[in-house]
Amino acid sequence: MSDSLQLDRDVVLQHGPAILSCQVGNDTVLLDSAGGRYYSLDEVGGRIFELVGAGRSLGAIHEALVAAYDATPDLLWSDLVAFCTRLATLGLVVDSRS
Repeated sequence: MSDSLQLDRDVVLQHGPAILSCQVGNDTVLLDSAGGRYYSLDEVGGRIFELVGAGRSLGAIHEALVAAYDATPDLLWSDLVAFCTRLATLGLVVDSRS
């Protein structure tokens, strides 16, 4: 991900091209097939990853989280941006405009 990418409500991310995923219980397991690394996401992280894969904007993902979880919208937005930034840094998601 470019350091200049700003994650705002209109940004649409997509799964990285070398990322495979599967459900294991309540967790989502990701394999970076290019780098040979595995990652595990909890239920909330897995839901975000699923919504990214569905082509939802960050704003739409945020709305889904607000409807599903008992936390303030501001906290959910902050956590969503931090989580997606981390996923992008690891190459697990990329900007769909790239």
